[in-house]
Amino acid sequence: MVLTCSERPFGPGPTSTVTASPRTLSDEGISGSNAWEIRKALPEALRAAQEGRAQGIVVHRLGRLARDLIAQELLLREVRRLGGEVFSTSAGEAGYLTDNPDDPSRTLIRQILGAVSEYERNSGRSSSQG
Repeated sequence: MVLTCSERPFGPGPTSTVTASPRTLSDEGISGSNAWEIRKALPEALRAAQEGRAQGIVVHRLGRLARDLIAQELLLREVRRLGGEVFSTSAGEAGYLTDNPDDPSRTLIRQILGAVSEYERNSGRSSSQG
């Protein structure tokens, strides 16, 4: 997983990931299924958003952020609460990251994708133990 903490100012457009001076924080090699305590880049990216040094976190896929549906939704909520956004480089996920009260299907689809990611993680664990 790679978390990109983009220093302000952010590029054009509401969903742009172009930055003037990017700073990359990486938890590379650490799965999104790992506990937050051992992921050094994630807390730093959250601090950067809280302090206004970053507008968002860019992940390859939401499953790289968290492979647990509840953790995924809590992280998305926390990043938003801190004034940031989460961006996915996966075109299939990008449209579902922002909640819209007029289109609750966005949230539903994102949560289904998160549940599938959690299922895949648990299925892999079950098959490797059996």
